[in-house]
Amino acid sequence: MRFLPNRFSLLIVFVLFCAFQVSNTLAQTPLERSRAEELLQQFGRAAAEMSSIQCRFTQTKSAKLLKEKMISEGRMLYRQPAELRWEYTKPNDFAFVVKNDQVTVSSEGKVRKFGGQRAKAFKQMTQMILGTITGQFFNDTRNFTTEVYEAGKNYTVHLLPQNKELKKLFVRFVLELTPALNMATAVEMYEKNGDVTRIEFSEVLLNQAIDEKEFKIE
Repeated sequence: MRFLPNRFSLLIVFVLFCAFQVSNTLAQTPLERSRAEELLQQFGRAAAEMSSIQCRFTQTKSAKLLKEKMISEGRMLYRQPAELRWEYTKPNDFAFVVKNDQVTVSSEGKVRKFGGQRAKAFKQMTQMILGTITGQFFNDTRNFTTEVYEAGKNYTVHLLPQNKELKKLFVRFVLELTPALNMATAVEMYEKNGDVTRIEFSEVLLNQAIDEKEFKIE
C-alpha cells in the first residue's frame, strides 16, 4: 500500500495483528482476579450494546530515530454491525471507510476502492480497532495474557502478546478504561524496537445517529 502515509503504517500493522501509558505519577494497583473478571465482563456487556461511536483522536509516535514526536489528529466514526470511518485531518488529509465488503481510501486527492484480499485486511483492521476500544478482545486468551490494574478513578488493561507473530513485533499493549463510557479512551503500543505509539480518544459520543454520507468517500 504505497499510498499510505508513513504515520499510518504502524496503525496498519497494529490492527492487522491484533494501545496508553499511565503516567508514572499514578500508582497502579493490580486487581484481584474476581474483581478484574467482573470489570471486564462489565465492559464486554457494554460493548455488545454499543450501536455507534463518534470521537476525535490524537496519535503520537515516539521513536528512537525521531528527534521530535510525530503527532497526527483525526476522527473516527463507527456504526453497527461493521461500518468504520478512520480519518486523519492533521497534518495531512487521509481517510478510509470500511462498509460491507468494500473499502474506500482517500489519500493525496485520490480515491481508491478495494475488494477481495485488500478489503479483507481493512476489515480485520476494523475489528481490531473496535475490539481494542470497546474491550471485546480482553478475553482473547489465545493471543494475549491480560492484567488489570486500578489507576486513580480509571483502570488499565495490559495485553501481553502470546501469539508468535505478535511477540515478534510488540512487547505489550496498554489500554486505559474509562468507566463512565465503558470503553478505552487511550491506547498505547510498545514495539520491540523501543518505539511507542499512543492514541487518545476525545469528544466521545455513543449510540447517536450518524449521517449516511459519513460512510461514503467520492
